[in-house]
Amino acid sequence: MARILGIDIEHHSLRGAIIRTSFRRAEVERYIYVPVPDSASGEQRDAQLREAVAELTKRLERPVDIVTAGIDGQAVSLRQISLPAAAAKRVGEVLPFELEALLPFDIDDAVVDYQPAGKRDGELELLVAAIVKPRLREELDRLTGAGIQARHIVPSAVGLEGLGALDPEPEANADQPGPQLLIELRRDTTEICITVNNRCKLARTLSVGADGLPDAGEALVRGVQQTLASYRAAGGPPPERCILMGEGSFSDGMERWLSERLQLPVAKAELPPAISGGEGDAGFGRAFSMAARLARPGKHINLRTGEFAPSETRGALVQQANLLATCAIAVLITVMFAMWSRQERLLDEQESLTKQLAQTTKAVFGRSATTTTAARKLMKSPGRGDPLPRFDAFDALSVLSASVAPEVKHDVRRLRIEVADDKREGTLELQGSLATIEQRDAIISKLGEHPCFADIEPGRTSPARGQDGINYQLEATVQCPGDVGGKKKKKKKKKK
Repeated sequence: MARILGIDIEHHSLRGAIIRTSFRRAEVERYIYVPVPDSASGEQRDAQLREAVAELTKRLERPVDIVTAGIDGQAVSLRQISLPAAAAKRVGEVLPFELEALLPFDIDDAVVDYQPAGKRDGELELLVAAIVKPRLREELDRLTGAGIQARHIVPSAVGLEGLGALDPEPEANADQPGPQLLIELRRDTTEICITVNNRCKLARTLSVGADGLPDAGEALVRGVQQTLASYRAAGGPPPERCILMGEGSFSDGMERWLSERLQLPVAKAELPPAISGGEGDAGFGRAFSMAARLARPGKHINLRTGEFAPSETRGALVQQANLLATCAIAVLITVMFAMWSRQERLLDEQESLTKQLAQTTKAVFGRSATTTTAARKLMKSPGRGDPLPRFDAFDALSVLSASVAPEVKHDVRRLRIEVADDKREGTLELQGSLATIEQRDAIISKLGEHPCFADIEPGRTSPARGQDGINYQLEATVQCPGDVGGKKKKKKKKKK
């Protein structure tokens, strides 16, 4: 939960509005009004303002999280910029080049910030604010001297866009959707803001205020009409209503007079009631709007950026020391529990894999191994416990093929090779055709040279049908030296 304080400093008053935000909800906590004597003396004025700020701070009961204040719009240059949608992630890099030819001062000597204003024809519309650094530093010194530590500084006219962020009667205003014209009538100036979906599309500050009325009435209307014409020329739809706020809005007949001149329905701003029980009138319009705009997510113009960005003070950290310590302990306990839990899982997994390795090596090599080193040794020298034969049927076939000379024509009529895994021995039976009996004897001689062939017995021979040559038979025992097998059964020699 965050508490946002919007501060409005007028000639003879100091107004504050506190917005309290929580998950998907925002409400007004309190409206605070502190009178300030309208003194002509600068030093006396500053002292009275500090006293008013101290009184306002006392009524807060506890510190707020964010303080936002407005700056005179006449000191800020506001521009509307359109950029390709592809440049949305590089706005900060592109803006200086776009603004260089538009600003009446050097871009390097200015503070620039922006906020989205919508999309049109595939392009991103931005509202950009720029102010020279000395003027911003002067305003920050004035606020700091009065005891106001503002984290957000916004052009006053742009700050009015937050008026509809917490609509007190959404159903009542449902029949009046679309653009709105917001006018804040102050003593010396008039702030104008045109919004669409509660987002500022165009803002302007006029140098005429309520003190100049009725003589300056025509100048006021002309300035508002020129602002509307500029907005319409950029393709904006006409506003459907005008909302009036500020101390000048309490003048008799002001709503009816503006409505007749602007040809728009004009109504005084109605602010939501505070949960503390206080009511906010149109005079709190600026303070409420500046705080309410920050309660809505998204990018907002804030001139306290770059070298003017606020830094966290030691006092603010001390105030949250207990909370920070509690959070740190909670995080530490969570991390320790996660590490312990992970270690237990790894130990269980290691034990399971060790058992599986022991069972596998026992089944394959006849001996158990519980480490990878021991398992590798068994793989390199399995010994006599290796259940697999050192000489299998494929090896026997390879030796038989190598025993036939390349120039000999040999036809295989029947071949059977069996090697039993459990006894580590087997038999070879071969029936084939050769040209001569000598070629058969040569094959038998070659097989006899191999240590894994024993008891080679030549079988019967017979003339080959339809061709010159003989048919022959051959039987042998397959068993390599060192393999342990069952008892060998000597086969009786067959008569030729």
